[in-house]
Amino acid sequence: HVRSPNTDFRVSIAVDGVSVFNKTYDEIRQISQSSPEISAFAELDENGDPTGHYVASIRNIPYESSIWVRVQNTGAGPVTFSQLFAKYTIKGE
Repeated sequence: HVRSPNTDFRVSIAVDGVSVFNKTYDEIRQISQSSPEISAFAELDENGDPTGHYVASIRNIPYESSIWVRVQNTGAGPVTFSQLFAKYTIKGE
């Protein structure tokens, strides 16, 4: 889950050492129309008004030993991500 003040970012994911996902916010938004595990949208407040933030979320990524997530600024200026959230489960041995 990424919450950003703009859409100038890319999310890259590697699972067990293999790159499996590398998309910009706009690309994530396009594919989110056809995948229940992926979403990207302009955040709205309780009145339905834009908050000025954009959210991208990728869920249910299976892995055996490791997962690597990179969020990269693709814009010209600096950006401060207000939320980068990862929820995971550690497998028992």
